[in-house]
Amino acid sequence: MMVRQHALLQTRVQKVVVKFQDFVKSLRQTFQTSYVLRQKMMHFIQNFEYYMMFEVIEPQWHILDAALKTAKTIDEVLKFHNDFLDTCLKECMLTDHHLVKLITNLMATCVLFHSQTNKLYKAIEAATSLISDPTHTRQARLQAETEITQRTIVAEKYEENIAKFDQIFTSNLRNLISSLQVLSTTEANHHTINLVLRLDYNDFYRNTFGGM
Repeated sequence: MMVRQHALLQTRVQKVVVKFQDFVKSLRQTFQTSYVLRQKMMHFIQNFEYYMMFEVIEPQWHILDAALKTAKTIDEVLKFHNDFLDTCLKECMLTDHHLVKLITNLMATCVLFHSQTNKLYKAIEAATSLISDPTHTRQARLQAETEITQRTIVAEKYEENIAKFDQIFTSNLRNLISSLQVLSTTEANHHTINLVLRLDYNDFYRNTFGGM
């Protein structure tokens, strides 16, 4: 989880936004779309990680710690430990195949997005490094780099890929939130409402897609 979060934070193509943001409006819009998707992914990963660490594992650890202090036999120790593992697995949604599939798809999309954006950055970096005419003014150099960047974006089908990643990620996240809301209506799964509130804290997905 932390690896994926770090990977998104290190998505280097976002540096291009700063370089060209005041130069070409269409180019700025392209990278802003990528930036918005990255923020959506970061929001999901950070809140999912927080939920598992601080709303499931840590409270259950304190329960286990208190129970172990009352244990009289090794059988009781094993029972308390197994109860701890079972509860953590269940509340982290690792026992529901449907939820595991949705979460896995979300994580995989984040990794693919990171790979795609870094691939584009490297392609832009390699192409623009060939511009070495010392007589170029800063404006002329930016113009040349911008044209190269635009051609690279088209060649790499970057905008189409980002749109596809956005569609897949949003669809899986919407399905995850919807599934968690259904689960939260039963007393045995009331804990899932905490994650729903974190992932859709401002009702964006509920209001956008309705009927969730």
